[in-house]
Amino acid sequence: MFSDFSTSFVILNLILIKLASVKLAMKYMKRVSAELELIVQGVKFAFRVHQVK
Repeated sequence: MFSDFSTSFVILNLILIKLASVKLAMKYMKRVSAELELIVQGVKFAFRVHQVK
């Protein structure tokens, strides 16, 4: 299947695909982490509000 391509070309493409997937995973994790931080802030705010009498 890859007889027309050199192995270094195939390996380079695999590395680039891996890099792209890692970058995408990092973006997703940053988004998830930001959402969790907002949830924590909301919980802290609710706790503070209910402590005031």
